[in-house]
Amino acid sequence: MNRIWLLPIISGTVFALAYPPYNLEPLVWLGFLPLFYFLYYSNLKNGFWAGLIAGFVYFLIVMKWFWAVYPLNWAGFESIIFSGFLVVFVWLISSVGMGLWWGFFSFVLVKFKTLKKEGYLLLLAPAVFALSEYIRSWFFGFLWAGPGTFWGPHWTIGNLAYSLHNNQLFLKLSSFIGIYGITFLIILTNLLIFNLIKSKVVSAKKIYITFLLIFTLSFAPKIFGKTNPEQTNQVPVAIIQTKTSGDITFSTERQLEEFKRQLSFLKESVKLSPRPKMIIFPEGTNFFKSLSIFLDTEEVRKFFNNNFSEQTLIIDNSRVIDEKGNIKSRVIYLDSQKGVISFYDKQFLTPAGEFMPYSLDFLTKLFKQDATAFTILRKSDKGNKNPEVINFEDLKTGSLVCSGLFSPGLFRSLSKQNPDFIIAMTSTGIFKGANDIVQQDLAIAKFRASESNKYLILTANNGYSAVIDNTGKIRKIAENSEPQLFTGQVMPIQKLTWYNKVGDIPLIIVSFIIVIIGFTATRSRNF
Repeated sequence: MNRIWLLPIISGTVFALAYPPYNLEPLVWLGFLPLFYFLYYSNLKNGFWAGLIAGFVYFLIVMKWFWAVYPLNWAGFESIIFSGFLVVFVWLISSVGMGLWWGFFSFVLVKFKTLKKEGYLLLLAPAVFALSEYIRSWFFGFLWAGPGTFWGPHWTIGNLAYSLHNNQLFLKLSSFIGIYGITFLIILTNLLIFNLIKSKVVSAKKIYITFLLIFTLSFAPKIFGKTNPEQTNQVPVAIIQTKTSGDITFSTERQLEEFKRQLSFLKESVKLSPRPKMIIFPEGTNFFKSLSIFLDTEEVRKFFNNNFSEQTLIIDNSRVIDEKGNIKSRVIYLDSQKGVISFYDKQFLTPAGEFMPYSLDFLTKLFKQDATAFTILRKSDKGNKNPEVINFEDLKTGSLVCSGLFSPGLFRSLSKQNPDFIIAMTSTGIFKGANDIVQQDLAIAKFRASESNKYLILTANNGYSAVIDNTGKIRKIAENSEPQLFTGQVMPIQKLTWYNKVGDIPLIIVSFIIVIIGFTATRSRNF
């Protein structure tokens, strides 16, 4: 293979190093330079394969946490050979499927000779990439479609904007233009730097200007950014962090031990000062479900009345069977004095974690693997209504569950109802708390908080619970992923952002218009 084909591989690798958990942020402004150089000088008639290679390598690295699920005994598959095959299959197909849209972007660059354009036609490349990323967020759902698929632009894992989760300038910009607007700016900056240095002779002046631009974008916001003062009128909250594996072989003894630990944390929270207004469990804790096994309805009521002299909102996520016999991952809001006041059934389910995609169902049957245990112990049915804000005394809040964190649109459907703050209940149990996905969750959570101008309470199973403020800064984070009673304070905020009000549609429309004008202009000039 011609060595020049290493350049797309370098592009994918450079971008992956800019992304969590590596966090080499300045590289995000340089990631496409090797690919651009390759497309500009190689005289290809079709750039699709170069872009696909870059995207494939990028997503291979970004999503290497897929390997943390091996072996698949947590899903009921005992064969380690079949487990290995299935993990490799999902990892590779996911990476190819996501990388396809980088291939489309590269194809457009070559087809319309965008890298050789000047003036306003420079906007064509970032507009195409922003649209490709938006389509990609839909495509992952098609790739792993199944009975539990929640259709929409939800799968934003790997979006380049998340590489800037420590940059206050771009976190602030997300409250106006969202992650696709920031992606637009990342590609535009890569293109401007490429145009600055693309000549075969690179002068010291060009290097200086490039360095100054990267320094300004990456480090100036950290140096000159304002530090938010401590706020008054904060609400004390408690998080009961857990560390369960999600393994279906989790023994009854271990379940009982875990329940007792959660119960002791709950009783301990009553003694805290200041007294928490809310106590929140992470995804899949099943605390209320476990409590109902040991106590009848009247005894449960007495338990909360006896242990909570003041009204406290307790929020849990349990796997329940609804009145129609469907299995739901349900967020339950319980007033310690009044009982259950509301609930939300998770809509955005995880393929192969909470439902079996059609393609994987075919493979399990083809290889005669028994998926009964998965169906009984892991399968869930998606909820049929969007998350809603609930009222508790003088506070308003709402919760999303785990993968809901990846979806700007689903998060916005809750934040535009203007809660005082938002809760994200997460679990990386089946990933055994892999550092890659835990750090990516934190980065994404910072963007969701900043987009909506709301404090975000991140509750974690096999991860790090945290309180993130409305600017995307982590106010407090758990020291480790061990089971613990984690406390923090959140500030109610009512002001809506521009992004709350309009979402991604304006940016998508503007990008589409730029693409139409750019294509028309290039064709009219006989390019």
